[in-house]
Amino acid sequence: MTINEITEKLSFHVKSFQESFEILSSSFSLSGMANQFDKILRGSFFTTNVSLFHKSDEKSEWVTLISKDGNRLKSILDTEEQGSLKINSNLDSTELS
Repeated sequence: MTINEITEKLSFHVKSFQESFEILSSSFSLSGMANQFDKILRGSFFTTNVSLFHKSDEKSEWVTLISKDGNRLKSILDTEEQGSLKINSNLDSTELS
């Protein structure tokens, strides 16, 4: 693959991410943002099995925002941390572990 082909592909992906950010930042609610994020993930990764969950704070229960599988939250919560990806989002930062 030539440098020009790589640059062209990367340029396409950057533009796509910019458009996605604009779509997400124009959402007026968590539910609206979840619906838009679902569309972005399905379009970017060619998947139809997206599940999104939200927790207001450490003491609250998880709320399903989007899931086609009613048991998905339980299966995720039952998953051992080893070999899994967990995203913790705070008010001022997001951390992958």
